[in-house]
Amino acid sequence: MKNFYAKHKNKILLAYTFAFFIYLFIWSVLKPYNYGPDEYHRFPAYYYVFIHNYLPSGWLEEIRNPIWGFSYAFLFTWLPGLCSVFCMKISSLFFHTPTSILIAARFPGVIMGALCVFLIFKILDAVLEDEKTKWIVTILVTSIPQFAFISSYVNNDIFALAGAFLILYSWVIILKKKEWNVWQSFIMAGGIFIVVLSYYNAYGWILCSLIFAAYYAYKNKKYKDKYFWCQLIIISTIAISSTAYFWIRNIIIYDGDMFGLKTMLNSCEMYAWESIKPSNRITPKSSGISLLSLAMDPSYIKTLFLSFIGLFGYMEFGLRGFVYLLYLIALSLGFIFSVVGIIVKTVTNKKDELKDNNRDNNTVITMPIYIILIISAGIVCALTLYNSWNNDYSPQGRYLYPALPSLVVILGIGYEYIFTLIKKIFFEKYIKKTDENSDKKNENKNEKIELIFDKIKSILCVSFSVIFLSVSLYSFTNVYLPSEVAVGEGDPTPNETFETLINTMNSGIE
Repeated sequence: MKNFYAKHKNKILLAYTFAFFIYLFIWSVLKPYNYGPDEYHRFPAYYYVFIHNYLPSGWLEEIRNPIWGFSYAFLFTWLPGLCSVFCMKISSLFFHTPTSILIAARFPGVIMGALCVFLIFKILDAVLEDEKTKWIVTILVTSIPQFAFISSYVNNDIFALAGAFLILYSWVIILKKKEWNVWQSFIMAGGIFIVVLSYYNAYGWILCSLIFAAYYAYKNKKYKDKYFWCQLIIISTIAISSTAYFWIRNIIIYDGDMFGLKTMLNSCEMYAWESIKPSNRITPKSSGISLLSLAMDPSYIKTLFLSFIGLFGYMEFGLRGFVYLLYLIALSLGFIFSVVGIIVKTVTNKKDELKDNNRDNNTVITMPIYIILIISAGIVCALTLYNSWNNDYSPQGRYLYPALPSLVVILGIGYEYIFTLIKKIFFEKYIKKTDENSDKKNENKNEKIELIFDKIKSILCVSFSVIFLSVSLYSFTNVYLPSEVAVGEGDPTPNETFETLINTMNSGIE
């Protein structure tokens, strides 16, 4: 069985990824337009590009949201939108119905969700030694209902998450192979490119990549290595050249506002409903609530957690309590044992280095890397908190998803350490140390004990996988499928609204 797994490991991963791709695609086709947050806000700008073949100004009335008074076209985070436009163009060669256009617009999110599934395992494969732990954590994370949800509608969150995973994947491969080559630089540059043009909340990964590069250079004495500096130049060149057009465009058309945030707020002030204009909007900051008070507000933290695990629609459709409890226990266990495990490993490694200066340390995630991961996740949390406090009190868990790559590694370390402790507490006392003079009897006994422990791990792995995949399916069939967008009497349905939007925009070019 072990030989079969070792031989077909990559095929098994590809099969799991493809199965999840189909699963996410099913999520994406079953719900009407504007079921996910801000889909109705982003799609008009994307459809404008689809019919006109150029990027619009955020000031255009036909793509401006009449309630909030602005368009996401002000921002230069155009990558998800252009990917949607590309898929809509391909789809329109064969079908040109409103339904096919919506499914095509959502399709890039499905692809990015599947890419995240693949990268989660590949990262864990580089970081961990225990194969069963890799699958336990992969299944735990990919079974989170909200992960499937943000992969199923038009949004930027899943793109930012995929970019962050690519950046982290480049780090762990560099650490695993103990070298930094051109291929790894391409992966990191690709991740930075996706992050830059997807979501500002994920920009901490770019900063932490600089910290990672500095640590790598210090640890491996690469400051004077020309090859190392060439890799940084390659990454910078690709990242800047591939994104330059978008931020230069913003600087030109929005009077120096590269990010577009200031111009977007000005538009909101001019055209939004009175109650939600920036000058009138009630926020924790305007209400005199301190940033620290908001960060410690149980209601705020609870809503963030619930919507991180799963709240569908516009945070209207929640899951059963046992689902949140299961994930709370699973995530907490992984985090707690991760902290303990990384401290124990760090102390142990230092003691071993003192005993043997020539010792080859194969640990990928050392304390400095662990700290960088915590910093990255902390930046995501800080930006989310600040935005809720200063701009828009909206504790949506999807804003925290750029922190998920750090969480994946932390959980992996934690669950692997749990198995280490189980073996140490319950099995190590039965294992006798062997050497060249050990008899065959002791060796056979040790092999049997190892086999028993491996079977117990297999049972735990299968049980864990069945539980959390079942929870994901339960959330899909019992909450996601039955839930419907509320429509008032006489109001158009979401599909009718979508058809009206398309017909209106199409009529403008006839």
